[in-house]
Amino acid sequence: MHKIVNGEQVEMTAEEIAEFEASRAESPETIKARKWEEIKAYRDNLVNEGGFKVGAHWYHSNLLSRTQYISLVMMGANIPAGTTWKTLDNGYIPMTQTLAGQIFAAGAAQDAALFAKAAEHKAALDASSDPANYDYKTGWPETYTGD
Repeated sequence: MHKIVNGEQVEMTAEEIAEFEASRAESPETIKARKWEEIKAYRDNLVNEGGFKVGAHWYHSNLLSRTQYISLVMMGANIPAGTTWKTLDNGYIPMTQTLAGQIFAAGAAQDAALFAKAAEHKAALDASSDPANYDYKTGWPETYTGD
């Protein structure tokens, strides 16, 4: 490694290299802040793409689908007879007032569980002596895997 002294390139000593590398290292606080952003992004992906299960089927959890579930719940008994719903796991089932309410409730429960798990991971990350190697991808609630 080199440095510039009086306009000339000179070789750095081992001590200078070590000091330079240490100055570039992330602080534990910076590592924890970066990992917390990763945890939130991971959680948000599960919220938006992980789906939620009601009975034998998984249901989409993206924003458009959530809006549709709210509409179905609001329609109540006025959901048109014969309405068929495509599930995340490629099933087709009759939509009912009861099922719409169950889907809505499952989504709320899944969101609460995912946010609680993220908070647990943050606490564990903050307590970790090695935040750079903290594995936050464990212990999350079940989500749809496409199997």
